[in-house]
This record gives sequence, structure tokens and C-alpha cells, in this order.
Amino acid sequence: MSNLKLKTALENRFDTSTRGWVGRAAAALGSTRPSLARYLQLEEQGEGGRIPASLWAAVHSLPDLQAIKPSTPLPTTADVVHHYAAGLVDLQQHMDETGHIQAPYPVSLHDGFDMAAALNIVTAGARFPVSLADLLRVADQPLYEWCPDYARVGPPEFVDAQLMSEGQVTSACLALGARSQSDPEEPLYDKLMEICEAIGEAGAEDFYRAWRKCVVEKPFAWSRAELLDSDPLFLVHSRRVSELIDAFYVTVPVAALRDQVVRLCPITRTRVFRSNGKWCSEFRDPRAAQALAKQGPIEHPAVEGMLELRRAARTFWTLPGRHELELATRLEERGLNVVLWPKLDAADLLIESGDGAKRWVIDVKDYLSPRSLARAFSGFNGFRRARRALVIPDYLNDRTPQYREIFDRARRANLFNKVELFTASELLRELEA
Repeated sequence: MSNLKLKTALENRFDTSTRGWVGRAAAALGSTRPSLARYLQLEEQGEGGRIPASLWAAVHSLPDLQAIKPSTPLPTTADVVHHYAAGLVDLQQHMDETGHIQAPYPVSLHDGFDMAAALNIVTAGARFPVSLADLLRVADQPLYEWCPDYARVGPPEFVDAQLMSEGQVTSACLALGARSQSDPEEPLYDKLMEICEAIGEAGAEDFYRAWRKCVVEKPFAWSRAELLDSDPLFLVHSRRVSELIDAFYVTVPVAALRDQVVRLCPITRTRVFRSNGKWCSEFRDPRAAQALAKQGPIEHPAVEGMLELRRAARTFWTLPGRHELELATRLEERGLNVVLWPKLDAADLLIESGDGAKRWVIDVKDYLSPRSLARAFSGFNGFRRARRALVIPDYLNDRTPQYREIFDRARRANLFNKVELFTASELLRELEA
């Protein structure tokens, strides 16, 4: 090592023409600026042999910027965030299926850390996480707090997104991860639509509706037979339903469960998890936490052959679908006619009064951020002869009393069309008027 000059090695890895490069280099090497400056001074004095071997090892672990072809663009902030998200999703999926952290880490996570290290070297002031521990320390914070550059250049609906919450990846994390690899929801939807097309136009809507209800009501099942028996249509189309089960569900290994006991949320029947010493549900509606605090999870001995919906299906279909089914039930109890997921999910609910005087089309949205909802909602397709509105669960308005005002303000600021927004209770009162 004594024949190799430290300054030359650093020049190959940092843009030494920029101000503050020594400080950036020291941070990337896990050293301090004064220490690195002292090592460079030792080298100038002919005492390079006193430079610690650990520093040389850190230097050699950094990417060689001179080896990058001029035509090869450096990674962007978006690249880093999307790979972080994809890596966390892959890591979570492995934990869901095996009960332990994947080793080695997923390729997407490694790639994210490598990109982050490169940006930390060449970008003044960049402090991207370069280890899982560092990433987990910020993953439950809004993106704008720890990655303000992404908040400026990324999709506006993700400005305040969190990658994790209560130790679990979020729906935003799933969506962001899909930007660096395949969308985890897309193959599920494509498979269901393939089956509906095979069934034919006459029965497609009824089958689609039956499967969507199954996904909401049975995120966990003791066997394939339980799923096949959950709707008469499934026995008629048993071979096709078996294909859907293979696409949507994974086997839950008994050995991966705490005490080999299945613990389910009393509200959603999804598996619960431990966080900060308490049982938590993936369902963020406060009713789930209240039910767990009051009665604890539903417990059953684990058996071989248990099935659980894939996380993407639970996140994008099961949990939002719980609000949709509950709203439909409350509307039907008031004598209204309700069609769930009309026209193969062109909307969530089509509502008509018995005399036909009132006709509504509803999309139910469970967005914590009214700004994100305002930016993400692109509008309704079809149903022009119906009154159209977005409906949010009551708990969101309780959590953010100015939800509607913030939503409307964000729609105006982005020059989007005005959209009616109600809580579930407000919609019921409006329909009863």
C-alpha cells in the first residue's frame, strides 16, 4: 500500500475540484475531516506508512468514479428512493413467508445502498442512508423530512409518503418500489381479468365481484377448500379459482409463527404483528387498535396448509375493500340498491334509491394525506348520469378535521377539476335527505 498514494486514490473517487471534497470524502470513509487531512499531510511528509489499514480498506470499498464512462449517467435521487422502497418490499415479503430477515439482502436494496454511496460522494450535502440500520431510522418519517430533493422532483402524491409504519412497509412503499421493478399489484389484476375474460361477458361481473369480496373477507384461510367453498360461483369455476388462489395466496409456514399460533385482527382477519410490545393490525382504522387493546387478537393453533394473501393484495384490495363493504352494508340497510365494483371496478359503488330518483357513483379512498389524494385522483370514467363523489372513512376526518379544505385547496393549486368529497357518515346523511 505504501507505493499507492492516498491522494491519488481519493482523486479517482471524488471530484476534488469542488469545494468541501475532503469533508465529503471523510464522511464516506467513516472518518472525520481533520483526521483525513492529517493522513494526507503525513503522505506529503513521506510518512504514508502511518495511514491506518482500515482507512485504505474503506477507500477501496468506494466506487471508482474514473471508471464511469462519460455517457453513463449517475443515479438520481428518484433511483435511490425507488430502490430503497423495492428493497424494503422484498425484505418484508421474505419475512412474511419465512419469519426472518433475508440474508443476503435483496439485490434491489444492495443497489439502492450502492447508488446512495455514489451520490453521497459526488453531491454536496447528500446524506443518503447506506445501510439497513440507517434506512430504518428514517423510513417511518415523511419523505420530505429526510429526502427533500425527492419531495421536489418526485410525483407530488408521494411528497409526504412514509416507507414504513409500525415496522411494516406501507402502501406508498409498495407503489414507489414498483417504479424500479414490476408493480406487485399488476399481475394480480391481470390474472383476475384473464379469468373474467375466459368466463365470458355474461358472467364476468358476477365472478369479479365474488372474488373481490373473497379477497376482502378471507385474507387468511385454513385451506384451499375453505376458499373454494366461500361462494357458489367458485365451485362452478373451480379450476379457474384454483389458478387465482395460486396467484393471490401464499402458504404460511407453521415454523415461522410465534408459538405456532395464528393471531388474527378481530376486524379484518389479517395476521397481526408485534410492534413496541403490543399487537398491531395492518388496518390503520383506529377500530382495529381499539379491538386489539380490548380483546386481543383471535388465536388459533397453526396447521399445515394455511394460506395468506400476498401483501400487495392485502394492501391494495383487502384493507381498502373493508371500508367499501362496510359502506355498502350500511347503505343497503337503509333500503338503497348497491352494486359493488360495477363494470369490473370502474368505480367502487353504484348506488340507486328504490324509486330511481337518486343515483350515485362512489370511489372510497383511504388516504391519510388529503394532499396526496387530491394529486393522485384522476377523475371518474363513465357514469355521466350519476352524481359522482369520493368518500373517505370517518376516522380520517377525525384525525384531520380540515381534510376537505386541504383536499380542495390542493385540487385548485394543481388546476384539477373540483370533486365532491364526503365522509361515510356524511354520505349516508346526504342520501337520507
